[in-house]
Amino acid sequence: MLRFLILSLTIQACSLQPCDWISWPELKAMIRDRFPDVVFVTIENFQKEKPNRLVLDVRSADEYALSHMEGAVRFATWDADQSPKDTPITLYCSVGYRSAEAAQQLAQLGFTNVQNLEGSLFEWANLNLPMVNDQGSTSLVHPYDAKWGCLLLESHRAPLP
Repeated sequence: MLRFLILSLTIQACSLQPCDWISWPELKAMIRDRFPDVVFVTIENFQKEKPNRLVLDVRSADEYALSHMEGAVRFATWDADQSPKDTPITLYCSVGYRSAEAAQQLAQLGFTNVQNLEGSLFEWANLNLPMVNDQGSTSLVHPYDAKWGCLLLESHRAPLP
């Protein structure tokens, strides 16, 4: 029994694998500093507003295919010319950097109601919030790469190709 307990605790400890190069608070502060004109929204506040917002996923086609928020549209396939400039838009990516860049670009194009989801899909997944793909519900997220993937809990981290 003791052997099983030790093995279980070892497995749990290994599955946490925290980032040794950056923490979530440091990353969020860095992104906010880099994009001072972008409006950021917490996941908690986003959940209250989500039904009334266009949600754009800024990640690659492969990342999106593996998992995304239900109802999210890929930024690369969205036609900005078909949306009024006051459309309520929330953008996300893996950790929030690429989506902050896109939010800044949309503001420069004249969009007036744009926000970036702080923590983006990695934090969303880490909170065990729902995600989908073409087959239905999923819990796995594309880790982007080994460096950034450490911010994603192992239980949600898909293997890198």
